[in-house]
Amino acid sequence: MTREELTRLIRDASRFGTIFYSDHCFERMDDRNVEIEDVENVIDCGEVLRFEWDPEFENWKAEMTGVDIEGDPLSIQIAINVDGRQATIITCHDERFKK
Repeated sequence: MTREELTRLIRDASRFGTIFYSDHCFERMDDRNVEIEDVENVIDCGEVLRFEWDPEFENWKAEMTGVDIEGDPLSIQIAINVDGRQATIITCHDERFKK
């Protein structure tokens, strides 16, 4: 899997499949004033920084970075299943919260 292929899988899941948000992600979004539209903007316009295969869950995990709808930096952690029809946003963070 290349970075470009994974980016396409994530964007296709967003457009044609199903995107889930973990409970943890919703908590972080609330804490950090991040809206679903902000996450969608990262998926649509951002880039995959790093990714790896997770053998335990048999899916790809990636960090995508981009900007929210106001232009502020935002990163998301996302897991995507092999067929690319389903993805889960695990968490989100911006530079203020990234350690």
